[in-house]
Amino acid sequence: MKKTLIAVAALVATGAFAQTTVSVTGKLGFSIQKTHDVATTLGSQGMRVTDGDVNFKASEDLGGGYSASTLQAIKVRGRDTAVAGRDSLVALTTPFGTIAGGNVEAGPMHTNAWAGAQASFAKGPDDGLIFDGYSALDVLSFTMPISPALSASVTMFEAGAYDEGSLSQTTAQKAAGTVTSVLGTSGNPSGISGQQLAVAYAAGPIALNADYTAFVASRAINDLNDGLTRVRVAGTYDFGVAKAGLGFQTKSKGVATQYAFGLNVPVGAVEFGLTYSARMAQTLVSSDFNAAVLVAAADARSATTLGLKYNLSKTTNISAQYAAYTGVGSVNGSAATSDNEYRIRLLKSF
Repeated sequence: MKKTLIAVAALVATGAFAQTTVSVTGKLGFSIQKTHDVATTLGSQGMRVTDGDVNFKASEDLGGGYSASTLQAIKVRGRDTAVAGRDSLVALTTPFGTIAGGNVEAGPMHTNAWAGAQASFAKGPDDGLIFDGYSALDVLSFTMPISPALSASVTMFEAGAYDEGSLSQTTAQKAAGTVTSVLGTSGNPSGISGQQLAVAYAAGPIALNADYTAFVASRAINDLNDGLTRVRVAGTYDFGVAKAGLGFQTKSKGVATQYAFGLNVPVGAVEFGLTYSARMAQTLVSSDFNAAVLVAAADARSATTLGLKYNLSKTTNISAQYAAYTGVGSVNGSAATSDNEYRIRLLKSF
């Protein structure tokens, strides 16, 4: 009996009975930086923890071409800062495709066009200054491989934020943009949902992503989103000596088109990066009082980022980045107020 228990323990220790694989990955970054200044808001300058993320992943082979996996990501940024949840997903892979559901942080897909060039800023172009900002979405998706290089997916989503007190606020308060936005904890409090069709292609030096999204809004306060459609395309090409990318986003209802360009040049352990982001001029697109908050009239905007990264290893690097903005802070032809920003960062992944 004792020998049998020892044998079983040895088999478990060697993984003979192990069906589930668990991994922990993450990153931590520290920088000296100056952040962007818009209008009368003062930018910050000094030291800060810029990145702190831990990802727990588990996968299990169910046999017969089936497997299950989960992802739980957590944000941690040092002492005296809140621990916050990030992407949480559970997925079932079948011989026909993968079904996944959970809550994710969705951002501007056309930043893929940066081709790996350094463009990381606390108030950067991908967080509302030029491109759309990030938002939390509840998603249910099905991804089907069409060929080794091509896949297609369909996703249903619901937004995770709503305008608290909007219905009870006065017309003047709504027009002044004093509506408070908070996160919902269950269901679909915003009334904003939608469907997305997407394709992804990767073969040799080429990578391409494209999607079409249709939005629906059941609450009048978000009428701008009702019937709104969006098309996004981003692609990269690896020339060997450099990697370049292009991307764009266009929406209906007169919402401004957005563009992106990226160039990344590796020379040994050093990478040189250049990114350019732009948003066209925009007019007020809805008669709803809250439209001034959702999509205001604004002049064209752009951001140019230069970056230099030195890879100490595959998981550790030091980078220096500088970004210059034009048009940010300008509304209906008013004078733009925008400062440039920089970041010098040490980043360690694991």
